[in-house]
Amino acid sequence: MNHKKSYRICREEQLLVPRRRRKWIRQVAHPEQPALQRANQSWVMDFMQGGLADGWTLRIRTLTASRLPWWRAAARP
Repeated sequence: MNHKKSYRICREEQLLVPRRRRKWIRQVAHPEQPALQRANQSWVMDFMQGGLADGWTLRIRTLTASRLPWWRAAARP
């Protein structure tokens, strides 16, 4: 039985669950971030998870400096 026929039968028997409409959220303008003046002004925290061959699970919290000004200066020719 194809999907069109099964849909028609379910609709006739009133077995379909009504679809929910997407709730729209008003977009808010975020304030502009100040430009970084020196290193170590912005940091990113992340959680990483992995497994070993013997079944042990590792969970690691990493803390990394992000958007360092010298990266932008080094990228320019």
